[in-house]
Amino acid sequence: MPPVITKTPLIIAAATTSAPEQTRTATPTQTLTPTSTPTPTITATKIADFSHKGWFGYICQVENGKDFCLVSPDRYKIIRMGLDQFGWISSPSWSPDGQRIVFEVEQQIYTVEIECVNNPSGCMEYIHKISPDQPGQFIHPAWSPDGQKIAFAYRKNVDQDFQIWLMDANGTTMTRLTSINGSSPVWSPDGEEIAFESSDPLESDTDNRGSVFIMSKDGSNVHKLTEELSDSYAPAWSPNGEWIVMMSRDGKDLWEPGNHPTLIKIRADGSELVRLGPGSVPAWSPDGANIAFIAGPEELWLMDANGSNLRKLPGILTWQGICWQPGF
Repeated sequence: MPPVITKTPLIIAAATTSAPEQTRTATPTQTLTPTSTPTPTITATKIADFSHKGWFGYICQVENGKDFCLVSPDRYKIIRMGLDQFGWISSPSWSPDGQRIVFEVEQQIYTVEIECVNNPSGCMEYIHKISPDQPGQFIHPAWSPDGQKIAFAYRKNVDQDFQIWLMDANGTTMTRLTSINGSSPVWSPDGEEIAFESSDPLESDTDNRGSVFIMSKDGSNVHKLTEELSDSYAPAWSPNGEWIVMMSRDGKDLWEPGNHPTLIKIRADGSELVRLGPGSVPAWSPDGANIAFIAGPEELWLMDANGSNLRKLPGILTWQGICWQPGF
């Protein structure tokens, strides 16, 4: 049975203006063999159930475009957040306390605060625009582990490269971190380092294709994670800080029949590399036991952290924005 999706009420704290519709390139279809699991019966949920920890978020397809949906901890309920009214949304990231989500809408950055306490009608959402009112494009926000900072990619003009910046969680005090281009920042669990993807070569690197880099939180000590991969993207840091999982072209032409991105797990010091199998846009569970990823025609899958026990989440289609609520 397809899921019954409920929609939360909104309180809007910042207005937006419409922007030209964006397009994306289709991902080649791939086939995986899942571990046999029963298909759950998914029913409507009371919005107040969100007060329980352990929700799982993803970008979902709705009638007006893309929304942010939440799957309950038992995987049997889905809540639609109703953010599609703002435009094309992407890149959600939870705050460390699990009560706020930062996300990108039409290349601006917003937060949504979810209030469930003492509210008989259910949870309410409070939407705030936090990217500064200045020219430019703000994408790929990521909350720091202490909740004080947000890393993101920014460029002032379309003919410039994106670079990694920091701002306070309320949108003030922007600081540039990189001199090479960069996007998709992700924090180490201790908040001391940031991994990101870049196509700029360092002085000793002649490969100008996408690679994953690591730097200190102040922008110093920039280094490439590994020399073994070409075209690697979408890094995700494990909760224990030991591993970074990413998607990689892995030497293949992805538009050739049968070729698909490979999920690769690398120790954060670059000392060990493990190929997990086909997939894209990975995300770790808060306990580090599972990795969520996308495969096939926008299907959401889970596997154990070692690449075993593949299972597809029934009735859920997505293409990015996978994230778990922390704190459970």
